[in-house]
Formats: sequence, C-alpha cells, structure tokens
Amino acid sequence: MSKGKVVAPVIAPAPVVAPWVLAALTAPVVPPLAPVKAVGARGRAALFADDLVITLLVAANPKRGQSLKRFAKYRSGMSVADYAAAVGDRRIALADLAWDTQRKFVRVAPAALVVPAAA
Repeated sequence: MSKGKVVAPVIAPAPVVAPWVLAALTAPVVPPLAPVKAVGARGRAALFADDLVITLLVAANPKRGQSLKRFAKYRSGMSVADYAAAVGDRRIALADLAWDTQRKFVRVAPAALVVPAAA
C-alpha cells in the first residue's frame, strides 16, 4: 500500500447524440422481401415466376453484343413471361434476368408491389 493522495476515477460525460441519430439507431429494421418462387420449379425458373413484373432501373443499355439486343426488349411493367416470349428462349431470358437483377439493372417484383410511374 502506498501512502499518499487518493485519486477518484475520472468518469467521462456521456456523449450528446442528435435526436435524428438516436431515432435512426433505434428504428426497427425492415427485412428485405423474400423472392417469390415459382411452385415446383427448379434453378432460375424457381426464382422468377411468370407473373412477376420487371422494372428497368437504368436509363441506358449497359450491355454489349447479343445481350444488348435482349436487354433492349425489356419494358418497365412487362411480366417475366412477356420477356421470355420476346427473347424466344426461356432459359436465356431467365439467365439474363438473374444477371441483370444481381447488377441492379432491373428489378423483379410481384405486381402488387410495383408502384406505377408518375405521369
């Protein structure tokens, strides 16, 4: 034991947090929507049911070669079945959809969740 002055521990004041930061930190986290899967389907066909609606997220065509021609067939509001019919080969159309949704070129969602564009 040392003899001398007893020093009380220093307690730092709590940091001041802006109300909007506190609200953002305590807000409930909304889970992302689960993909709507086609019943009884496998592979990419399981990810994209025919009645899902495609929405374009990019203004310019980001593709090259043959995929450029297929990307030009996308229209906001068309269904997956419409796109597959426009491409002509369902397997290639679903592969394009998988690639383009991963890269956020298009979004695929149920028709009930698609918000119509303002006129």
